[in-house]
Amino acid sequence: MIRPTLLCLALLTLLPAAPVFAADGPQQKACIDRYAQESGRLAFLEAKLGLADRQRPAWVRWSQWVLQGAQQQRDACLGALAEHPRQSALDRDLYKEKELQIRLQTLQAARPALQDLYAALNAEQKLVMDEGAHDFDGRPRKN
Repeated sequence: MIRPTLLCLALLTLLPAAPVFAADGPQQKACIDRYAQESGRLAFLEAKLGLADRQRPAWVRWSQWVLQGAQQQRDACLGALAEHPRQSALDRDLYKEKELQIRLQTLQAARPALQDLYAALNAEQKLVMDEGAHDFDGRPRKN
């Protein structure tokens, strides 16, 4: 049996190599931390689900989409900071729009994989998945 943390690490190797960024300031750190938090949330959810071997392919397909979207958001965030180190209100507004576009595209692209995963889950796992929109401490996620 593959341990959930090992599976998440394996998933990361399937994605294109992510550039290494130095977190020079709090804004850059925030860009990087959001990606790390999403990766951690997926590992936490996977461990809670206790997936059977037959369910893993559906998990992998869906989680790849989620991680790819988080990676795109991180890269867009860092790119926006590189282009405009001192962001104006207009720069921030344009970045928010781009971030929302990435999130929407990710949700739409991942939906068939999520539907397949959800269909492969048993009733107890579906309850866990339904609660997956909460932070580790049970509070609703902000994003």
